[in-house]
Amino acid sequence: MNSEHRHELKENELGKLTVKAQSFFEKYGNQVLLGTIGALLLAGGIALWVNSSTSKAAAGWNRFVGAETASDYATVADAFPGTEVAQWAKLNEAENYLFNGLQLTFKDRKSGKSDLEKGKALFEDVLKSTPLPPRMRERALFGLARTLEITSGKDTSEAIKTYDAIVTDFKDSTYGRLAAERVDALKKGGTQSFYAWFQEQNPKLDDRPKPKDGGLPFELPSAHPPLDFDALGKKEESKSEETKDEPKDLPKEPAPGTESEKKEEGEKKPAADKPEADKKPEEPKSDEKKPE
Repeated sequence: MNSEHRHELKENELGKLTVKAQSFFEKYGNQVLLGTIGALLLAGGIALWVNSSTSKAAAGWNRFVGAETASDYATVADAFPGTEVAQWAKLNEAENYLFNGLQLTFKDRKSGKSDLEKGKALFEDVLKSTPLPPRMRERALFGLARTLEITSGKDTSEAIKTYDAIVTDFKDSTYGRLAAERVDALKKGGTQSFYAWFQEQNPKLDDRPKPKDGGLPFELPSAHPPLDFDALGKKEESKSEETKDEPKDLPKEPAPGTESEKKEEGEKKPAADKPEADKKPEEPKSDEKKPE
């Protein structure tokens, strides 16, 4: 087969394909065009979403770093819902309520209990969210276990159960070791007795009397004379003024009966007053006469 014949065959095949393509585009041209446009729009939308998500995540982390209080973290979580930064913000909000509630339970039980309940609800909410990074789940479980322990009272079973979950899933981590220690402590009778007693306490802010203006924070005995604060104040002022006027570089005079005075008196005493032990012994007289 010569080259001219092969060229003719290729032209015939190309012509057939062109005819087929022309008939295909005449029949399905609109659908192909719409599909191409849709694919381009989808690719552009994905790129735009990725860029916007990246910028949104960066803005969220910037807000997260600047947050300090539970209210600040709540604002970040509400502003960036469905993101990882929102999950971390909610976890930090829960830990803030746990810390504040623990402190308040010793001086204002009602407010402390309210903060602990808020923290417990937030920890549980974080644990329900998916996907949840392991380190976030670990911290949320430990925070929930601590909250359950503080509010346990006589029944510490829920706290022990939550600590056991940490030990099972994160045995070799820091939280895993701490959880194992708390399980051992909570199973002892002394710890359970403490929380049973602690639950019955109800400290309030009004329990401590507040001092009145110009008075004392306590009552004096009935037989005690009234205190004149004005006179006491003037006396302290005059005393401080006298102290300022005294020269500081002069040596102080020795008090009567000091060692220096006793020493001077000892020097003034005559020698006759010295004890017999200090006198020289007299030589014995001999009755024998010396030879002439």
